[in-house]
Amino acid sequence: MSQNTTNHTKQIQPFQSFFLAKEVTTSEALPMLLHFLNQINLEPTFKKLTCRISTRYGKRIIINTNHHEKNLKNVDFIEIVEYDPLKNIVLLIGQKQPPLETSIHSLLYRARNDINAIAQFSGEKLPFIVPDNIAVVQNPGVHGSFEEAKQILKTIGTTNIVKIKNKSLIVCGSNLQNIKSILTSLIK
Repeated sequence: MSQNTTNHTKQIQPFQSFFLAKEVTTSEALPMLLHFLNQINLEPTFKKLTCRISTRYGKRIIINTNHHEKNLKNVDFIEIVEYDPLKNIVLLIGQKQPPLETSIHSLLYRARNDINAIAQFSGEKLPFIVPDNIAVVQNPGVHGSFEEAKQILKTIGTTNIVKIKNKSLIVCGSNLQNIKSILTSLIK
């Protein structure tokens, strides 16, 4: 598949994944993530959105793999042990393949020590009022690509919110409660 850097609907090839263990992650962060997503799912505002949520767990990342957030279970999360963006290789613990957003979340955590949680919302109509001073990635490139992740990283700078034009909104925070506070201020 050729990569068209101006078409955000194209996708890259999946990661080359190496499973260190094909078992459900037992991370201590899992109950917090499940609680956060269950709270989000109760809000009518988020019903038609896809949410990719992750949290830093030491040097690892816990991220959900299921796009259908209703009734998530532990098996719907994986633990990213290492991600090599140049070789597109992921070392992980879990039973499912990593989502394409792994590259974005991984690079944000590497670049910013103040970020410990990331929520990425996608959908046809995003129900957020995004202030004019929020950075927007105009040409994100191919979804899930290293180039897209670099564009987002460059655009977000030291802020906690970035919008990907016509696609998604990424909210970063020091923890999940911080993200929830930011989201509350952005709901239409």
